[in-house]
Amino acid sequence: SIKASKPSFFVCLDHARRWVVIGIRGTVATRDLLADVTASQVKFRNGRAHLGFLRCAAFVEKASAEALRQAHEKYSDYTLVLCGHSMGASVAALLALAHVDDDSVWPT
Repeated sequence: SIKASKPSFFVCLDHARRWVVIGIRGTVATRDLLADVTASQVKFRNGRAHLGFLRCAAFVEKASAEALRQAHEKYSDYTLVLCGHSMGASVAALLALAHVDDDSVWPT
C-alpha cells in the first residue's frame, strides 16, 4: 500500500520548555501493520535497521521539513524533540540516528 510507510505525525511548539516536537503515532490502522511487517533488515549507518520503519522515517523527515524550517527560522534557540509511541518511537529513534553526526534535521 502506498500509505503503508506514511505514519501519522505532528510538529508542534512547547514554548514553556522551548521545544519543537515531532510526535509520531504508533500502530493503529491496518496500513500501519503493513509497515510493521515489512521487517526485512537493511544496512543503516554502521548496522542494520527495520525496512518498514526506515521508510516511515524517510517519509516523516520529508513531510516535516517545511514545518521544521519555519520553526527554526522563528525559534532557532529551541531544542528539537523526537518522540513516538510503539512503531512511532522506533521511527523517531531512526530519525535521530540518521542525523547524529550532522545538523540537517535541526541546524545549530
